Amino acid sequence: MAESFRKQVIITAVTATLSMAAGFLVVYLLVGPSGSEIAGTTQAPAEGGTKGAGKPSVEPSEAAQESPSTEGTPISLEDIGKPSQPDAASTSQAQETAGPDASGTAPPPQPAPQPAAPPPAADGPIVVTLVDFTVMKCWKTGDETPIEKEACGKPVGFESLVKSNLGGISACVRDFAGTSPGKVSLAMKIEFTKQRYRAWLGNATTISGIEETSACLRQMYASLPFQDMDHTFDTYLIFYSLEYNP
Repeated sequence: MAESFRKQVIITAVTATLSMAAGFLVVYLLVGPSGSEIAGTTQAPAEGGTKGAGKPSVEPSEAAQESPSTEGTPISLEDIGKPSQPDAASTSQAQETAGPDASGTAPPPQPAPQPAAPPPAADGPIVVTLVDFTVMKCWKTGDETPIEKEACGKPVGFESLVKSNLGGISACVRDFAGTSPGKVSLAMKIEFTKQRYRAWLGNATTISGIEETSACLRQMYASLPFQDMDHTFDTYLIFYSLEYNP
């Protein structure tokens, strides 16, 4: 009886030992030698957690394919620890703003902005003559309702404003009107309180190059002698009739 009990205990121990060994073998085959790395991987949080917290690491090349970066080429793992290289744009900007380098050589000077072209010279024949001028409308200070042109008068300063500049007007017209004669209707709106004006060529103009000539005339009249022009009202709209005979 005792002998039978001892055999049963031995069989039970051997069976338990073999079962434990088989279990360890199965775990070893399933987990493998990298089990510690898998076990150490942080899992992404469940829905409702902080966005991006605990996300498994991804190779830089894969991350670049999934969500392209707008800041340049992704850095690979091989580049970690290497000094970063500046791109061409930053290098160019640094060269433009930097002073003399270590060798004492200063960067080449940048070209200065070109000034605006001066008004055309009055040299040359005067090919434009003033025929007449008419004050079409005028306004009192702060009043938007125009006064009848018969009450506006014809201040002397308005006529001399064109007569004294026939040389410059001729230069503007010669540059853009060509060689065909024609009529020039110069309109000017002068505001004395605000000390400003507008100038353009009216519909009665028959020469070519109207837009270019208008821009040239505005440049020539960039500064009006407001203080020297006698006037009764604040604002005047005047039309000058001129003839062009090249």
